[in-house]
Amino acid sequence: MPTCGTLSSAEGGCTPLISVSGAHAGIEGVRSGSGSQGRIGGRGDQDILGPSTTWWALASQAQKVNENQQNPRLITVRNADDCTLCDIDLLNSPNFQVAYQNANGFTVWGLRIKTPADARNTDGIDPGGATDVTIEDSWIQDGDYGIAVKGGSAVRNVTIAGNHFCGTHGISIGSETAGGVANVLVENNTVAGTDSSGVVGSNGIRIKGSTKSGGRVSDVS
Repeated sequence: MPTCGTLSSAEGGCTPLISVSGAHAGIEGVRSGSGSQGRIGGRGDQDILGPSTTWWALASQAQKVNENQQNPRLITVRNADDCTLCDIDLLNSPNFQVAYQNANGFTVWGLRIKTPADARNTDGIDPGGATDVTIEDSWIQDGDYGIAVKGGSAVRNVTIAGNHFCGTHGISIGSETAGGVANVLVENNTVAGTDSSGVVGSNGIRIKGSTKSGGRVSDVS
């Protein structure tokens, strides 16, 4: 097993900073009258204990030498049916911000993700192997996909509506779709290519896959 905070040809060296499991779980903040709300910071911009490099710099180094950075995800939700995330700020994650895996019933609203567009592999929200997913009324800025719907196992019934994306790679289905993805609605979102600091991302709405990890994608609006 590789060591967290290093480079390796393998994966899986870090546990998430926050792990959620069990039915009817969630992470919920309170929004004040001034618009401020609960905040979780990942410190991806700060030095790792020991080596004098940041988590984001480690991710950039990994790309140059074709290895995997051992960076922790901010929140991973597994086997948690009927999970809710609402009214939370997620700041500067070292890696993916939110991964929802192998469960039914995921609702996200009022989420504000703020990580620079040049922080590599900092996906916003990645539902994979999930059904009945709704992501609405959220503001997402990061250095990879704002939302990536991934079907290593089957994904069904996903709604992405009323969100704003800036500086991200946008909204994606794939690249892992081997289990199939069906019944996805994307509507009333805004997608801008520049983040709040003026860093330009490669933005879009796309379906992507490969012969290695691709599968059937159907009923997408």
